[in-house]
Amino acid sequence: MSRLVIPSIGEGRSTASLPPDDPRKRPDDLTDRVAKYVPVESVGFFVAIKAAVEGVAPTEARAYLIGAAVLCLVLSPVYFVAGFKDRSRVVRATHAVISVFAFAVWAYALAGDRMVPELYKPVIAAILLPAFSYLVGAIAKLTGEY
Repeated sequence: MSRLVIPSIGEGRSTASLPPDDPRKRPDDLTDRVAKYVPVESVGFFVAIKAAVEGVAPTEARAYLIGAAVLCLVLSPVYFVAGFKDRSRVVRATHAVISVFAFAVWAYALAGDRMVPELYKPVIAAILLPAFSYLVGAIAKLTGEY
């Protein structure tokens, strides 16, 4: 499975040079797209930092978590734009933008209580994850990709 979304034909995608049985000829469905937009590399890094600061004083832990979040917010789009030069610019840019928002949602859900305790509400964190997935899917539906 490709790490980036395999777009519909109308998104600057050409499959003419691929063999007829190549799985890349089939665009990703809604579930595949939603899963691929989450920057799992950044979320994994962030989870490791969160685990590493468990025994640290709250103020110090907050600084580490915010630093890790900022690093991930900056590096996620760089990873998708620079790391996949064989894919169209539209696909890479779309993936990069959505991945920033996806990471922000995941970071809030995973460690919002330690990073921004004054703004963190567990119910909001629980609602944001599926709401974001629904929003990405709705945007795909509205743009006529499915």
